[in-house]
Amino acid sequence: MNAATYFFEVWELFNHAGQSRQAAIASAAFGCIYFLIAPQLARLELAVTAQVHWTIGASFLIVAVPLGLDAPWITIGWFIEAAALIAVSRRTQNEYLKGLGTIALVLGTFRLIALDDFKVERLVFNVRMMTFAVAVASLVYIGRKVAAAGRKEERPAVAIVIVTINILALVALNREITDAFRGIVRDFAYSALWMSYGAGLMFVGFWMTSRFLRWQALILIAITICKVFLYDISSLDRGYRILSLIALGLILLATSFLYQRDWFKVKEP
Repeated sequence: MNAATYFFEVWELFNHAGQSRQAAIASAAFGCIYFLIAPQLARLELAVTAQVHWTIGASFLIVAVPLGLDAPWITIGWFIEAAALIAVSRRTQNEYLKGLGTIALVLGTFRLIALDDFKVERLVFNVRMMTFAVAVASLVYIGRKVAAAGRKEERPAVAIVIVTINILALVALNREITDAFRGIVRDFAYSALWMSYGAGLMFVGFWMTSRFLRWQALILIAITICKVFLYDISSLDRGYRILSLIALGLILLATSFLYQRDWFKVKEP
């Protein structure tokens, strides 16, 4: 309560400058101070008080990101902060930090998909792809950390992280296609991307003997099949229709062949 009151006094001092660098610096400074105090309290065997200080410090750092940064750096900051908080929570066994890391992760994901409006001038090598790359890398790091713990109750969290990684990757690639192509070429490019991504995800699922990844691949391929037969066949030129059907047929044949031969030993013993 004292920390929040003092911070709002500082905010008042800077005339409610929500985007001011001064307010962000003040928030980050408060966070660092609480992070420095927390280990000292832990050494004094004041575990609960130490966890409270960890939590307050993390809260100040989360608040500092939107105060001091501009889009898309706010999104990048939240993803990096989420990964750092969850990593620290593993070392300190602090569930509050894990919760705050999850909040930062949700904020970053929501902002990236729903709010960030990127004005890009070149394909692939742009700020948008950099932001999505940081998001995916942070999620991969978080997923590995959570999976390494081996806790049964956290398996759903790992599944959510994996699904989010694939969704963000597809959204990023789809947006590049949207900017790169127009008309029927863009429609064909969407189908080609989904088929290629589904095939790649299927191969990774076989290689890692992950039924969960294979099911995601099958869902994506099923969506692509629906698009090809319900939209592409009636909208694309003959050449693009033929290419879509050939590529889709090859992917389905390869998938059934791998299942039949069981090269990756995915069948139950």
